[in-house]
Amino acid sequence: MKLTSKSALSVLFFSIPLNFIAIEGIGNLYVSTLIILVEFFFLFFLTKGNILAKKDVLFALVVFLSTAFVTIVNVIFFDRSLMKIQTVNTIIYLQNTLVFVLAYHFHYKNSLKTFFNSFLIIAFISTLRVFIEEPDRVFMLSTVGTERIEALFIGGVNNFALIVGLAFLISFFYIKNKTLRICLSLYWLIIVILTMSRGALLGLIITLFITSIYDTNRKTLRLLIRYSLLLMLLGILALILTGKMDLIIDKVEDRFFSVFNGKTKLDDFFSGRGALLIDIFSRMSDSSIFQILFGHGNGGIDFYNTATKQDYETSHNILIDIFYRNGLFFFILYLLMIWNLLLLFLKRRSRDKLAIFGTFVFFHLELLVNPILFAAQTGWLYAIFIVLFLKQNKMTIHQIKEL
Repeated sequence: MKLTSKSALSVLFFSIPLNFIAIEGIGNLYVSTLIILVEFFFLFFLTKGNILAKKDVLFALVVFLSTAFVTIVNVIFFDRSLMKIQTVNTIIYLQNTLVFVLAYHFHYKNSLKTFFNSFLIIAFISTLRVFIEEPDRVFMLSTVGTERIEALFIGGVNNFALIVGLAFLISFFYIKNKTLRICLSLYWLIIVILTMSRGALLGLIITLFITSIYDTNRKTLRLLIRYSLLLMLLGILALILTGKMDLIIDKVEDRFFSVFNGKTKLDDFFSGRGALLIDIFSRMSDSSIFQILFGHGNGGIDFYNTATKQDYETSHNILIDIFYRNGLFFFILYLLMIWNLLLLFLKRRSRDKLAIFGTFVFFHLELLVNPILFAAQTGWLYAIFIVLFLKQNKMTIHQIKEL
């Protein structure tokens, strides 16, 4: 069983960089989705249903079934025009729930070493795929959507940046070999910068300092300051040697700092997301009591915004999305889960948890601007990390050997 679980986890992880559309239809069906379904049914029969016997797993299933019921009610009684997107997003919710069940089973059979090592490998392969498929976009440093890294096998450039950011944090706080840690951390950071993802880069910076404060001693903060100075010197040297300093500075300034020098309005800087939030809140005010309490359904967001002149299926903020899609009741449940996870980290604060805590902070900072949860290609990755956060006290660095 141990070999089976380890192999199943590896196959699940490796479906990320090797993902592609298997079947096109109402909603594209990806290889990763097929693997999730096959693994779930395989382990369900192999364990004779015991894979569902845990309290947290049963609760997750109840939550999914409840949201599915509310979605059906919304389609029948409120807006049948959203039936397609409601169906697609309910399948994505199901996919995420099944991965939570699988990950809950995997954590008993695998050490944290297996999770982290596998993740670093799949993140590296993902970057290689991007270099192979999009060599021109990778080094374009463009702020234009059609010219940025696409990484559609992961669900888009921002999802790609999120995964690379997680790999950076795992490398920085988990790997003990100093040379390997520095090389990998530099590599991941360069990739994040190449994506021109403001949320990922800012999220990494904030996460690093929050995690250094979480550390029980000041070694991490000193290490962070030292590496930051080293990165600045290496970056300046690289710009001087390539002769591209003025060009790159202009591109980076335009992407990351244009709102501060008055070149870009605040809402334009955030890609019109302020206008989307205003639109969502105005729609909430017209909702029924049932929809306010239980939501508009898993795929309840599919609108056209006249201010930004764009169609949108998410507010790009996990809290607003859950509130609108699943209502006040499930919104409070989600906040309680995050609060309890945070208390778990604070109650048993230790240096052994730096890598897990760092990914916890970064993931939830990113979810404020990145709707990866609703991406069929990789949204289920969040479910795996949620299990790691829940079981943090049973999966510690003490179980791990150095890379």
